[in-house]
Amino acid sequence: MLPNALGSLRQLTQSYGDGFLAFALVGVSGAVALFFVAQDVEGTFLGERWGRGGPADAGMRRNA
Repeated sequence: MLPNALGSLRQLTQSYGDGFLAFALVGVSGAVALFFVAQDVEGTFLGERWGRGGPADAGMRRNA
């Protein structure tokens, strides 16, 4: 798929550089999106959003 897309962009622009630039922009935008999504999800799997006294803290208090 990537070689086909790069070849199509090469035919349109007469340069491989524009195709690599397009792939780089897609990669950077995906990394930025992942950064913001990861901040939103951070802590939800361990119950950190519950604060003190939440389900994740209950097991730790019993063992202490």
